[in-house]
Amino acid sequence: MNVAVISQVYQSNRQELLALKKKAEKDGKKTIHREGWEAAEVACSVDESDRDIHERLFTLYDKRGNDEVPSKPFLSGLATITNNTLEERIHIALEIWDEKGSGYLSQEDVQSCFVSMAKTCEYFGDDRMDFEQLEELVQSMFDTFDADLVDLKMKYRDRIADFAVHPIMEIYLGRQTMDG
Repeated sequence: MNVAVISQVYQSNRQELLALKKKAEKDGKKTIHREGWEAAEVACSVDESDRDIHERLFTLYDKRGNDEVPSKPFLSGLATITNNTLEERIHIALEIWDEKGSGYLSQEDVQSCFVSMAKTCEYFGDDRMDFEQLEELVQSMFDTFDADLVDLKMKYRDRIADFAVHPIMEIYLGRQTMDG
């Protein structure tokens, strides 16, 4: 429930997160440097309270302590705390992993996205979704919609509602919203 509380004060939305991503990623790199992130926050007029949250999550995702984070995990972690429904949060997070804007993601990308979302939930004190549960969630969705796969990739935009009502997702992320 802690993510649900944080999301009530977090003001950045989908458009702002995507704008931050665009401004903070440099030279086609898949990482974001702290200095570039802070400059992007200023350029996008990010609220001070959101900057404080970003700072904490940046540190969480900075595994090497070199003021650099992988952009997709970091940004999909931020998508977890937007003040939106669970479906919208999932959509934002998956969209961040869809670098080409094709609407399709591999099983590995979907799983990595959900790992990041779960990491943010855990950071804020919510129950931890272990890797086996995440793997089961994604595998079951890819098995269920196997006939719809193109080059082993799922058209995720058509399946966001299905992800949101999956029993494993509801147990962990579903209760992280105060919309119902």
